[in-house]
Amino acid sequence: MNEAKLNSSQLIKKLGLNDKFIRSVKPRTKRRQYRAAFNWLNLAQSSKAVMQNESSDFSQAQMFLEAIYHLCEAQDYSASIQVLESEIESPISNVPNMPLHSYLLYKGQGNQLLKTVDTILDGLQDEESSKCFLRMLKAKAAESLGDRSLAVQIYEDICKREPPQSREYIEAFARLAGCQVQMGQYQVGVPNIENALKYIENAGQDPFTELKSNLLEGLAFYTMNTGSFSEAFDLFGDVFRLRQQNGMITGLIGPLAHQGIVLRKSSVPRQHLLKILLVNTLRLFGLSWFSNALYNRLCQPLNSTIDQNYERAENLLRQAYNLCEEIENENAKSWIAHHLAWVIINRGQATLAEELALNALKRYEAIEDRRGISDCYEQLGRIYLAKDRLRLHEAEACLNQALNIRQNINNFHGTASSILSLSFLYWHKGNYIKSLQFLIEAIHSYYRTGMLNMNRFFGILTLFSVWTVGNRDWTA
Repeated sequence: MNEAKLNSSQLIKKLGLNDKFIRSVKPRTKRRQYRAAFNWLNLAQSSKAVMQNESSDFSQAQMFLEAIYHLCEAQDYSASIQVLESEIESPISNVPNMPLHSYLLYKGQGNQLLKTVDTILDGLQDEESSKCFLRMLKAKAAESLGDRSLAVQIYEDICKREPPQSREYIEAFARLAGCQVQMGQYQVGVPNIENALKYIENAGQDPFTELKSNLLEGLAFYTMNTGSFSEAFDLFGDVFRLRQQNGMITGLIGPLAHQGIVLRKSSVPRQHLLKILLVNTLRLFGLSWFSNALYNRLCQPLNSTIDQNYERAENLLRQAYNLCEEIENENAKSWIAHHLAWVIINRGQATLAEELALNALKRYEAIEDRRGISDCYEQLGRIYLAKDRLRLHEAEACLNQALNIRQNINNFHGTASSILSLSFLYWHKGNYIKSLQFLIEAIHSYYRTGMLNMNRFFGILTLFSVWTVGNRDWTA
């Protein structure tokens, strides 16, 4: 369905909401609903002139949602859809106006969008094209809430119903591929991303520029997780430039922040990790004097350079955070704060990281993003295990919470990470057999997701050594 770029006054005119029409509506209960919808849309128009400030867009959105509620009560679902597609005018000069449904996702109101779409779908009897559009919105809302299993189910259903190579099919298939990669289903997700990019190339890229950038971002995400950091950094750079060239200002935060994440993950050279693994293996066997001497000789000299690498990663993440503030994207600030916390842990300042992690968790809970919530719980668990802290009871509660959520939302990569983090916990609890069992289970979980190569296997062993007998400051 094409989005109607209408503001509130244009919308009132298109819907024919005027006194003559409203007076003609019967029964009276239905007339009252139309009158209420008209009043809310009229108020949205008049309030724009009064509230030329940061909250004017939010007020518009709330008034549009009230209008949708009353139109649904009047059983005018076609009009409700037109309001859902209508434009919210941004008070920020470099942020484009966007349809109400996109605005709700941008502002972390995925749950509100989901409820609104469900209400319209429940009443809509026909208009299959409208149903496809609404189902697509429902899947996007589910994605924003971390419920990618529901999103995948909807996208697959759309692909079954729509003609291959149609706009609806291509969008649903592309978003399906993105979900699969985000869930850690790389063996099916990555080939689907590559096929979706071919569909877009064959269809002509102009209508699908945003979708293409999302697919490239998904491919970059996968590449980063396989440890191909240089390639991932370049891919995220391609995504940034593509969006910048096409004026997608609100989409610049993701690739910029991910370049910071890539720099964080690649801050410690592979050869240095081999040295750390050697030192920690000696510690594991109780050879403390020898391992400390070896650490001072092999590892200590590079620590300053590694910290500089982390500083560069932190600078990129802070640039992304500043961009969030510039365009008032509170949503993205939460996950950037989450990744900033990882950098601070890497720099040996886990106490300072806790505040960032708790702030990110609070925001994720407010918008009901279960994936984000699980990420924060694992991070808090690691913080409570970090050097000189060892708050084991709190760490265990957080790590189990992360694992339960990730299993419930079928986040396979996240589940493997949670199991690995629990192996660290059981080591510090003195349950070494259980710790090794969880280590083996984590390795097997990475194998099942198709992520277990030599780089990953080496990384898992190094991570285990760092978080059991090492300095608890490297996070892969």
